Amino acid sequence: VVITKILTALLTIDNCDMSETVTYSKNALSCIKDGAANIGAKKGEQMSVKDALYGMMLHSGNECATALGEHMFGSEKAFAPKLNERAKQAGAKDSHFVNGNGLHNDNHYVTAYDMAMIMRAAIKYPLFREVLGTTQYTIQKNNKRKHRFFATMRHKMIWEGGPYYYKGIIGGKTGFTDQA
Repeated sequence: VVITKILTALLTIDNCDMSETVTYSKNALSCIKDGAANIGAKKGEQMSVKDALYGMMLHSGNECATALGEHMFGSEKAFAPKLNERAKQAGAKDSHFVNGNGLHNDNHYVTAYDMAMIMRAAIKYPLFREVLGTTQYTIQKNNKRKHRFFATMRHKMIWEGGPYYYKGIIGGKTGFTDQA
């Protein structure tokens, strides 16, 4: 889950202007089941790429990852080959991605080496480092969202003053699936 969203963020930064508008489809929302992390997006909801990126990286919004992939490449099916292509460009050798959120699929896997290569490519971008090091971000009201949403980073090592804070950390990303 974690490295897939990092790869989705990398492709988003490569391909989008942060002010572009993402529209959430029925398909993007279909991954929200069985307690999967989400930001509560609604069908037809429109928000900036920046808001979707922060929702995905801080709050682990699975629907944000799918919506970003659809925004960039038209569908989740068209997005998957782009994930694999970008992973190879980053130096990955033995991984295969079938979705942008990392939720379980037997054909979706990544090695530790490839995780390192993808992260190495992503941290070259100042925007990625900024997002990764943010503890809280506010998604504003929009066409479907009647209240602001506070996306909160779940990685406790970046919360300065907290019991798990690690001095010198540049950021973090948490996430898992029961199957993994």
